[in-house]
Amino acid sequence: MKKRRRGEVGSKKRGSTGALRSPGYDESSDADAATPIVRPQESDEENSHLPSFVLDSILKVFSTHCTPNYSLPWQMRKQEYSTSSGFIIDGNRILTNAHSVENFTVVRVKKRGSAEKVTARVVAIGDECDIALLTVDDPTFFEDTCPLSLGSLPQLQDRVTVVGYPIGGESISVTEGVVSRIEIQQYAHGATELLSVQIDAAINPGNSGGPALNARLECIGIAFQSLSAREAENVGYVIPTPVVNHFLTDVQRNGRYTGFCSAGIDWQALENSALRRFLGMDASETGVLLRRIHPLSGATAVLQKNDVLLEFEGNRIGNDGTVQFRKNERINFNFLVKEKYVGDECDLRILRGKTRLDVRYKLDESSSSQLVPVHEKRRQPEYLVVAGLVFVVLTEPYLRSEYGERFEFEAPVKLLNKLMHGEKKFPNEQVVILSHVIHHEITTGYQSLNNLQLLRFNDIEVRNLAHLAELVSKFEGVFMRFHLDYEELVVVETETSRRCTAEILTQHCIPSDRSIRCEEEVSEVDQISMAEVRRLAEQSERAEASAAADVSSKAKQSDQTKEEPTEEAEAEGRSPSRRAPRRGRRTGLRHVTDEP
Repeated sequence: MKKRRRGEVGSKKRGSTGALRSPGYDESSDADAATPIVRPQESDEENSHLPSFVLDSILKVFSTHCTPNYSLPWQMRKQEYSTSSGFIIDGNRILTNAHSVENFTVVRVKKRGSAEKVTARVVAIGDECDIALLTVDDPTFFEDTCPLSLGSLPQLQDRVTVVGYPIGGESISVTEGVVSRIEIQQYAHGATELLSVQIDAAINPGNSGGPALNARLECIGIAFQSLSAREAENVGYVIPTPVVNHFLTDVQRNGRYTGFCSAGIDWQALENSALRRFLGMDASETGVLLRRIHPLSGATAVLQKNDVLLEFEGNRIGNDGTVQFRKNERINFNFLVKEKYVGDECDLRILRGKTRLDVRYKLDESSSSQLVPVHEKRRQPEYLVVAGLVFVVLTEPYLRSEYGERFEFEAPVKLLNKLMHGEKKFPNEQVVILSHVIHHEITTGYQSLNNLQLLRFNDIEVRNLAHLAELVSKFEGVFMRFHLDYEELVVVETETSRRCTAEILTQHCIPSDRSIRCEEEVSEVDQISMAEVRRLAEQSERAEASAAADVSSKAKQSDQTKEEPTEEAEAEGRSPSRRAPRRGRRTGLRHVTDEP
């Protein structure tokens, strides 16, 4: 996706050295140097090795975003606009990036050479893997288009072509490069680590969601991020097809995106020989030490702290935590976990004391144990106003709203520690914080308090915001006491606070004293019926039956000698991940976004 401010990149100036000129402009004539010579247009096939039917499957995505004001959660910010790229796959489906449609209100797509923007419907969003699935309800939109096939994981030095709609112009853009690296990489949008393909082809603002193609015209990944120019040059990343296929299969199986799996463990490498001997390992054995089991994970039933993990699904784990990936390649063993789906079982071989055991348990969704959410799934964030005391749930978007994009360096250390390392001790646990205090007679002396965690209400530990609202509503004592972090104490009279709350809401134009999440509430894009998913799956099957013939016919018309795209292949590699990352770290990664 590309975002730029009005008047920055994109304007074309004339009359100066280096001005943009038409390809048909001829300066050789002194008699009439200003007269352009128009030459006959050449076909796409003569200008590019990409045939027209491939370029026609790549779309420009126009999104309108309306982001909540997390600091004043009863308000919305001014709407913004962005453009990005996307492409058609089988079953009348469109793939793009999740950050391209984040907080969307309207999404429209436009085909190459068309002047019409057509409204698209968001079917599913995978924030973790930064992929969004769209469709257009009008089937005529997909007429005369050929869906791209998803290829397998590329090899190092394979040539790739990135196609999309980046800044610098309005028409489609094509850049080329090679595969530089294949490894686990942090996803800037999802704040997680998954398999990624690094390429040296230019990925600029606006390329987000566009395909990366191999020599067989198969899509081998989705462009989604790059390193900033301050960090390195020509370092771009694409989401590889193993991750894309996992996302698509997940949506088809469950009717919505459920996410990638977590093993529910933290581990330590065993590269020290003395440590291995202390743990009772044989000289031929390798593995990693389990230093922590996540409290809500299914692993708690079979694993213990200080167990040694020797094998996962029959794959021997090295002392550095890696397993065999491809020939002469190793990768972190968590990629085996990310290959599975939520609810799948995994088989492990462990060493406990001097006993070797085979155990099995079900895998959970990777974000199920995260104490502080990376993304807010509700249109309106949760909040509660009690006598001018504004309580909210701690999330990463809230920290960004309060402290800016450099919140990792500006926010209080205790809150950052909750974000990066906090894990739930029980289901539905939330970090409730006093965001700020609305100044009123009843809150005099408290107005300087802000961004402090609420620990207890009247000596009762607060589990989540809904729990706090219930405690406040049912309390009948004289004084309400709010115990905050750093031993701060706020006390208000119960009757006075209830009388003044309505007055404060009216004075500050706050529509309600609360917005509390219900357990059964899900985000708008998660409300997808299984019938809709089956319908898309059936369309996919029908499209696959005719895709090969269509591709072959169009390839002949374009006089191409390359192989025709094959049907969707099994990925050679598997979706990997490392240990739970320090969430929130961006390390120079940026979305390729532009704002028209």
